[in-house]
Amino acid sequence: MKRAGIILSLVLIFLLFSCSSINATSIEDPSLVTIKTDKSRYSSNEEVTIIIHNGLSETIEYYGSCSLTACQFIDEDWVCAIRDCFAPLDLLTSGSSTKFNEVFTSTAEEVFRYQFEYFLPSAEALHTVYSNEFFVKP
Repeated sequence: MKRAGIILSLVLIFLLFSCSSINATSIEDPSLVTIKTDKSRYSSNEEVTIIIHNGLSETIEYYGSCSLTACQFIDEDWVCAIRDCFAPLDLLTSGSSTKFNEVFTSTAEEVFRYQFEYFLPSAEALHTVYSNEFFVKP
């Protein structure tokens, strides 16, 4: 009976260490998905190129341009536009990039950044990353 208890304890310890090492190595840093603009300053009506790169070892899922939102710095806070749109599910494979282009019209110098939302299929979780700040002047 004492021997069975020792064996059971050893099995439980083995399982505990096995599970913790698997979890520790299988979780990647979501910040490996990056978003940036091609420049830091734009003129009004100039095209802004937004580049999204997946540095993770797995494919990410996102809803096309609906996953990309412009945010403006107003009164010491970031205000993101509400995007009411529908797009089919897109995939961005490990190590690859995609581009979007948008145009801003501005009557005064304003500061913006982009927000990008994506899913990790393995974690079934929504993640959000932000681009660099950029200026748009009239």
